[in-house]
Amino acid sequence: MSGNGLAFAAPTVDLDALRGWKQSVVDRLTGGLSGLAKQRNVTTVVGTGKFTSPNTVEVTADDGSTSTVSFEQAIIAAGSEPVTLPFVPHDDPRVINSAGALELDGIPERLLILGGGIIGLRWRPSTTSWARR
Repeated sequence: MSGNGLAFAAPTVDLDALRGWKQSVVDRLTGGLSGLAKQRNVTTVVGTGKFTSPNTVEVTADDGSTSTVSFEQAIIAAGSEPVTLPFVPHDDPRVINSAGALELDGIPERLLILGGGIIGLRWRPSTTSWARR
């Protein structure tokens, strides 16, 4: 489009602003779910659960206490965590997961990302574009 009079500057990244935006999205999503649960009189239980029957879950809290929850209907929000690959040296400070990538002090000159889905992205500085792998 430069031949037609449109020119675009190289993109810039403000990491602090980006981190702030990311945190505001996380806070809004998690706070929104808590608010929706309260509005609908939904009991929220946090911990590690194990089904003990089709309508009962035993929940172990972070402090080690356990409780049994009976229900007619349940929503299990299991969350997620990155997969650890056996051939990757996890004690190397250069190896980070997707959460660590959002906490980098700067933008690396080169970066290899192993993964798929929305998290599996790679930056191509020479073309200033994101490409899904």
